[in-house]
Amino acid sequence: MKEAAQAKRSAWWLWVIAAAFLLNFGVILRNDWAGPSLGLQAFYEHGGMVVHDIYAPSANVPLQQGDHIVRVDKHTIASAADWWVVLMNLQVNKRLTFEIRRNNESRQVSVTPEGRRYVGYYSPGVIVQVRIAQLIALAVACLVGFARPRNRSALLTALFFFGVSTLNVADTMSGISATYVIRRRWFPC
Repeated sequence: MKEAAQAKRSAWWLWVIAAAFLLNFGVILRNDWAGPSLGLQAFYEHGGMVVHDIYAPSANVPLQQGDHIVRVDKHTIASAADWWVVLMNLQVNKRLTFEIRRNNESRQVSVTPEGRRYVGYYSPGVIVQVRIAQLIALAVACLVGFARPRNRSALLTALFFFGVSTLNVADTMSGISATYVIRRRWFPC
């Protein structure tokens, strides 16, 4: 009888993994509604990032459609990955200096990302539906993982559903790296 109870008991590491994914989901939800945003879509083409759509015009983000983003705070934008790094490290009300090319002229503009008062490029209904689907994936992962904690197939299935809960697009993830950074004021060294 004691062996059956031990075989059914979940391993400690399963609790740690589940907690990590649940906390990550909570940070993503917070970022959806309060994270930083430039209010624009930019794509890599012709050797640089080009602003294609400004869906939330703001005086704090004086970029225009067709601007080529060359550099952000001395960080050269030479690929889509470089732009991804900039987006992931955005902070609300932290001013950045963008070097852009507009109409074959180089300019420096001051850009201050604002807090997201909207969900972003995608409609709120779509984002809410995606987040509900991700929450269901988290629930299935926990159910499968904790129901069969010693079954490798069940654990792989749970890991798959945990992974599904982390899928996102760049616009909804802007500023997420800055959110994860532990602030010095919280833990002074």
